[in-house]
Amino acid sequence: MTNYESQLTIFSDAITDSVSKKILPLIKSSRSEIFPEEERLKVYTEGYIERLCKATKSDYPTLEHYLGPNQFDYLVNQYVKHTKSIIWDLNLYPYQFCEFLKNHIDNQSGIDLAILESAIAEVFWLEDSIELDAASLSALSMEQLSNKIFKPRSALRLLRLEYNANDYIIAFRQQQLDTDLIKQEQLLCIVRHNNEVQRLVLDKEEYFIINNLFQGKSFGEALDSATERAECDISALTHNLSIYITRWISTGIFQCI
Repeated sequence: MTNYESQLTIFSDAITDSVSKKILPLIKSSRSEIFPEEERLKVYTEGYIERLCKATKSDYPTLEHYLGPNQFDYLVNQYVKHTKSIIWDLNLYPYQFCEFLKNHIDNQSGIDLAILESAIAEVFWLEDSIELDAASLSALSMEQLSNKIFKPRSALRLLRLEYNANDYIIAFRQQQLDTDLIKQEQLLCIVRHNNEVQRLVLDKEEYFIINNLFQGKSFGEALDSATERAECDISALTHNLSIYITRWISTGIFQCI
């Protein structure tokens, strides 16, 4: 570690930990000692922590409502205290909050809600990729389609949640504040398409096909793997397959390769 990197580490520790005084001897004295070193450090400490807290809170408005402001504020402050800001873009700083919560709350419903809100924020900021167009598919023979590999868009996340977090977010945004999270599995594809983050609610058959495709299996292999799962209804899969494909193309979940 260089001397500069060491100083940055000490500075970061000092502004996120009020009891750390290691930085004070490194701060040059001000003229006439009008502004003592400790007071000068507070300018950074108070403003820095406040910005990190606000950045984190902005990505989890529904979680704040669900947990209540007191518990939520405490968790955010603990996250900021234990998470150094080492990313150049402040918009990316809250990404680790979801993982932090998994070790700090014994509440799977809240964790699922955090996972979903984190995915929405992350997909919004992820680098984009060009979507697959319908014309390139229509030119394929059945054999070519079966052997085709589909790659997910860069700005996309596939989620399997234990609780109905998506329903809760919808209710919250519609000001239906008496709604509660219930244990009800939700399968979701979060994708940014045409500059808009979309939340696609999937059935099991659709989820397993997409999941297999995103693992690098060909279209034919993905279908075979899905039909082998006990949870899948083969008749429903066969009946809805054309609907799935149409939706996948219209919502742009695959990228052009």
